[in-house]
Amino acid sequence: MFWDSSPGELRDGTAQPTRRKVVQYINYQDDGDYTDGHGTHVVGSILGNRSTDGTVANEDGGVLAGMAKDAKVSFFDLGAGTNCCSVPNNDSLFDGYSDVDAKFHSASWGNTQSSYSSFSAMFDEFAYAKDDFLPIIAAGNSGTGANTVGSPATAKNILSVGAGETSGRDLYATSGGMDYLAYFSSRGPTDDGRMKPDI
Repeated sequence: MFWDSSPGELRDGTAQPTRRKVVQYINYQDDGDYTDGHGTHVVGSILGNRSTDGTVANEDGGVLAGMAKDAKVSFFDLGAGTNCCSVPNNDSLFDGYSDVDAKFHSASWGNTQSSYSSFSAMFDEFAYAKDDFLPIIAAGNSGTGANTVGSPATAKNILSVGAGETSGRDLYATSGGMDYLAYFSSRGPTDDGRMKPDI
């Protein structure tokens, strides 16, 4: 889904915009997500796409493609081995933004507190200063109760996303289908009474 015919592995933080999918890999904590990890899984869902080069074994198998399959990614690895996460306490989280002129940021991590945290403020300040940039942040997986959406999905200048149910063979007995919130998805409101998630 991320294969590139360019020589060498891209793990040094440099911007290489001519690459097919991953144009920058910033190994802030380690480079473990390069081959396997939650961030890799999420980015695959967003923009993964099989190579059509012909040199990758079994590349023609399957029908997988991310929602934005022609997009490219600057990847900021904040995972620490199999643990999540070592998040910088300043806007160095956005270091790759200007290098590759990124327009979206996907953050599928957070905590279980529904407060407006320093991370929420960091996202808000950056998005406010860069009005062509949209952070998209997972609401969390804290379940059915109210006031469970976690920071930084509590930020104001971001798009907070709850998990939806699926359709077809993946439905479980109590599922309502794609128009319904998944049972595990975090819910609002935030501690200060704002409605989240946004979608």
